[in-house]
Amino acid sequence: MKDRILEVLGETALVLPTLLEHAIEANDRVKYYFSLLQLACAHAENPAASSTSLRSERLNAAIEDAALDEVIAGSRQAKSGEFEVPHLPRILAEIDKCLVQMLEPVQRAVPAEADKFTVRIAALWSAIGHEQQSVDKEKLRLISSGDRERADSLHLVVMDLHKALNSMQADLAPETIEGAKVYGIEDRDRRLITAFMEGLNRTAYLKLDHPGLSTTATRVGGRLILQNDIGTTDAHVIVIRIDGVSVSVTYTDVHLPRLIFFQGMLANFPVKWDDTRSRNESALEDGMYHLSTGVFAAKDEPDLVDYLRHLGSRLVFLIDWNRARKRLQRFLSKKAAIGLLAWAAEQEVGHMPFLSMGAEQLVYDALEFVSKGAIRPGETMEDKLGVRNVSEYLKFVLKTCSEARSEGASAALVVDKIRAELFGYLRNVTDELYDLASDHAGLLFEIAGAVHAAIVAPVADSESLARLVARTGKWESLADKLLNQVRERVREDEAGKFFLNLLSAADDVADELEEAAHHFSLNREPLPAPETWQFLSKLSELAVSGTQEFVKALECARVVHRSGEREDMQAFLESTHRIRAIEHAGDGVERQIEASLLDQPCSMRQLYSLMETAGNLEAATDALMHSALMLRDHVLNQAGEA
Repeated sequence: MKDRILEVLGETALVLPTLLEHAIEANDRVKYYFSLLQLACAHAENPAASSTSLRSERLNAAIEDAALDEVIAGSRQAKSGEFEVPHLPRILAEIDKCLVQMLEPVQRAVPAEADKFTVRIAALWSAIGHEQQSVDKEKLRLISSGDRERADSLHLVVMDLHKALNSMQADLAPETIEGAKVYGIEDRDRRLITAFMEGLNRTAYLKLDHPGLSTTATRVGGRLILQNDIGTTDAHVIVIRIDGVSVSVTYTDVHLPRLIFFQGMLANFPVKWDDTRSRNESALEDGMYHLSTGVFAAKDEPDLVDYLRHLGSRLVFLIDWNRARKRLQRFLSKKAAIGLLAWAAEQEVGHMPFLSMGAEQLVYDALEFVSKGAIRPGETMEDKLGVRNVSEYLKFVLKTCSEARSEGASAALVVDKIRAELFGYLRNVTDELYDLASDHAGLLFEIAGAVHAAIVAPVADSESLARLVARTGKWESLADKLLNQVRERVREDEAGKFFLNLLSAADDVADELEEAAHHFSLNREPLPAPETWQFLSKLSELAVSGTQEFVKALECARVVHRSGEREDMQAFLESTHRIRAIEHAGDGVERQIEASLLDQPCSMRQLYSLMETAGNLEAATDALMHSALMLRDHVLNQAGEA
């Protein structure tokens, strides 16, 4: 009646918005009926599979008939193969009513276009029929199929009508609020629309020139409705229904991980999400899309405004999200890449500037420029820097790209900043590992020095020997802790594998020196002859010199890593050569100790103590040489790849 009165009064311009409101409501209802029929027939064909009643979808579409909640569970497949669906004639009649309502505004605005729809609808109903109690697979396809490669269907008609209605709705909006096209709203709606658009506009610049984020708002069935197209993907749509202080958000996406990501961005608000449903739709990308509806019950209007503002601000971070995730997965795991995108959204730096400036190629170019042998062929960025450092570095890259776009900085400056930052990460990671290795080598020197001091002491009483064993045991334990730090680093980040192998080898030095202290402490008698004492003293002195040279070699290796200068390399090689000479000398001194002990009268206790001590000291110099050669090969390989 209101439509008729408006026409009589000459206010025909207001009739079309009202018809559009009813058509949008009908679109919600008809999609529910299509889903109801599809799931009813699927249940009839496979009764053992779990099913749903679609009650929440029915209520969301403002359909009051609760008897429809039993349709899916009550459907059966007859022997003929047809599906017997409860209330089928009523469901078909409601679908027809929805089509009539959706067609009305098109008939008024574009009659020629409406005639085409009318012909399609009539042909389909002629093939389907209205009054049957069952439906076969072919008729079900004519009703609900979305496959454009096959024959027409009522579902395809609805999809095409919906596109026409969206176009009419956008053209019809008499005003804009902060960029949103609106019509038929109430005064209270303005504040809510403004809040949503404030959030959207705060971050919209991050989409750059990518299409998307256009918003329309209207009032339908007593509720404020906001719709945003987000991006260019057909099924990527968000519909927001506001009723009082309650907000229902229906989100559809062809990418399930992005849907979950979207839900995560709203985690600070107590949104209750329905189970996500996946639906086949061959007309869409990948033939499937996913849908979820979340309801937020605000405490009051300020709480509602905060939620709408936050909701609007999140949408830009969904545009080209999947492409950004795939680019970041060149350097990180899928989980870590999604975590990085969540950080970018939270910090409001986004990922579109990163994509627009070259994405992964920016990082590849930086790696090629700064690695110079630091990253070997086949070695990944994650191997070199570790997961956490790669993630932190990529955060810097995303933030730098975003700041450059907002500040108008040149692309060359961005490239330089990204390269310089990577230089710092490579130095920091390697220096940290060299620090651990140098600390470990320093403990070897301390243990060797303590053993040597005990051997050359004029009197070795039991108390001083006990202190020796305690000190060397403590230092050996500290060396183990340093090794475990490197081991933990490798376990978490897959970085520093060479240093783990190096410290594992060098830890054998600590073990042998601690054993030397233990075995020497077992001797309670004066040394049998001066030459034996001299030989043992010489061997322990060689162990001290060897550990000292190892400390020097590590520091020289660190300098070579930084500078690559010839003089630094020469100093490094000289240290490793001296360690090899020390090991060779140690072999000869050990044999002299053995000969001296066997030529002198001594107890079995003393013979065992001193022979084992000498063996441990010689084994320590062997382990030092092995560690030094490992370090030499590593440094030379890196120099060769630079």
